[in-house]
Amino acid sequence: MDWELWTSTCFMSPLEIILLAIVQGVTEFLPISSDGHLAVVNALLEARGRGEVPDLLETTIVLHLGTLASVLVFYRGDVIRVLTSDRRAIPPLIVATIPAVIIGLGIKKGLPD
Repeated sequence: MDWELWTSTCFMSPLEIILLAIVQGVTEFLPISSDGHLAVVNALLEARGRGEVPDLLETTIVLHLGTLASVLVFYRGDVIRVLTSDRRAIPPLIVATIPAVIIGLGIKKGLPD
């Protein structure tokens, strides 16, 4: 891997990404906004002269996917048990997810690009 090419095309250094990942990991499961803390840390990094990152959305999505992956790994036994032994739980899980998807898509559609 050409490290110089990779770092020249990225908006953030690996150290900055690791810092954001630590903030995400610490704040995700607390009753505080992990997204808000990511935005604050990003603003602090920008204030230190890093330059503006045009869109933190992609980084935030990847950090949340990492959180999801860690939860699935930690609870893999329970997830497998629910999906294999208690199939009656699957339809309510799907139905419970639908309103969140509808609301999320509605909010996304209403926000300016």
